[in-house]
Amino acid sequence: MSKSWILTASLALNSLFLPYAVFAVDTSSTINSSATAPIDMPKDTWINAMEPMLPGMICKGFLNDEELRKRFEDLKISYEQCEAMIPESMKLCKDKIYPSIPDKVNSETAGIWGKNLGECIGKDFAEKHLLSQN
Repeated sequence: MSKSWILTASLALNSLFLPYAVFAVDTSSTINSSATAPIDMPKDTWINAMEPMLPGMICKGFLNDEELRKRFEDLKISYEQCEAMIPESMKLCKDKIYPSIPDKVNSETAGIWGKNLGECIGKDFAEKHLLSQN
């Protein structure tokens, strides 16, 4: 199994929860069943809500994985450095995936697009910063 696959798979598993954070709303005051209906959000609003959370969530996902944490330690990459490096991969992946994202994202489709975005960011970051250095 290649290191690239391991890194991508690790991030994919850790990034599955990312898209749902944006849709976390207080439904305690909702009386009827509409609380379970999908909430549509323009894709720009969804992406803008995701962007500030992604660096921290992705870096935490990396560092929660024992093999990846060891690689970070070997390369002397701190959590703070990881957070500072993620936006480059984030922009590349956002530009790549944006045209494919539907105009409206909801709680049902956010998982698909959040996973795609997270996998792309993780793969790009790993190839640039974790695998390219010996």
